[in-house]
Amino acid sequence: MSGHKVNSIKYNLIDGGLPLGCKVKNGKVIPAFSIGETVSGPKNVRYATFVHYSNKLYVMNPYSLFSAVEGGNYNIVVTEDAKLPFVIEYREGTKQVAKAIFDESAVLFRDAAVILRKVPYKICGGVYKNGRVFAIDGTDSYRLCWSGEKGIDDWEEKIDGAGWLYTDTELGEIINLLVYKDYIAVIKKQGISLLSAFGTPEEFKVVSTVVTPTIYQNCSVVCEDKIYFYTADGLYTFNGSVIKKVEIELAKNFTSIVYAMAYGSTVFFAGKHEKLYRGAILAYEPQENISYFIDVAATAMASASYPYAYAGSSAVRLEKGKTFTYRSDRIAYFSRRQKSLKSIYVDCENEVDITVQTENRKKVFKNVKGKLSANMRGIFFKVFVTGTDAEIKQLTATVEYY
Repeated sequence: MSGHKVNSIKYNLIDGGLPLGCKVKNGKVIPAFSIGETVSGPKNVRYATFVHYSNKLYVMNPYSLFSAVEGGNYNIVVTEDAKLPFVIEYREGTKQVAKAIFDESAVLFRDAAVILRKVPYKICGGVYKNGRVFAIDGTDSYRLCWSGEKGIDDWEEKIDGAGWLYTDTELGEIINLLVYKDYIAVIKKQGISLLSAFGTPEEFKVVSTVVTPTIYQNCSVVCEDKIYFYTADGLYTFNGSVIKKVEIELAKNFTSIVYAMAYGSTVFFAGKHEKLYRGAILAYEPQENISYFIDVAATAMASASYPYAYAGSSAVRLEKGKTFTYRSDRIAYFSRRQKSLKSIYVDCENEVDITVQTENRKKVFKNVKGKLSANMRGIFFKVFVTGTDAEIKQLTATVEYY
């Protein structure tokens, strides 16, 4: 190489990378929600929720409804050939009870008993508010219906009883219902309507309607004082009067979103990351406007004392301070010539593992802290840093080329 000038360039790797189980804040890599305790669970979960009165998680795959205490085994509650249920918690006299409602049947959870009953109504996707069930009509998904004042099983249509209405049908079918502040949020394919649900049905009325890009099913949640919903055009919020797009640079390669969950002040969306070539969860913290990914190919999620994600046949508890990986952006993309990755410097409290990948080689360096002499040749490099509960204050790489 004599006669060639050696050029040296230093890269700040905490810039433009992909955080998995960690977040970038003020130029530092900080542990965030990542994969925690994992237990065996039902396969292909499509619905998940947490019932407070029984302190159990309930999940549904295409065939059966299962339940489990947090961290425990999942047991079949009932096998029911029906669409996915929705679970309602409500009071029956002085008792708190819950019911999972299918197409034409319902599972009642009362004390230790589980009772399967046929029901005279057909509803799907509902919520409980002001003593009534508000649900999507099971035979007409453009129609919103509600139960009578006598309770969850009162579906006799009358002035002060059960009833229904159509709300802004030009916005498409109803795909979800949420309780938002004092209202029922009617989520449609291309819009959101807020329904005032106080008093008698004569007083039920739509108080606000907004048009939106196409909203994905099961991808709208309430977090603090806003509704967050994922659309074909990205993430949006609705504050009761206007919608606003949330600009997330990390989400540009995030597609095929299938599920949403809120836990505390964080919202989670399960989808697929095109650069990872697999499913992942996008976590977004609105208060700090920070986003990151969790390396779980989830199909459903539930919020209990911890957030839970269901992937394949695993139930994954999402926890902070567990193992995370920060993946740098590609280094030295400016030239197709061979280069030398001379060194990596990492400033962190605890030792980390570093993997360097070239176009045809991968090398792992264990228990790194401070300066690492890598001395690897390649056309491009990617650096993966794996740590556990370790804040990374600085991460740089020195590359030489001719």
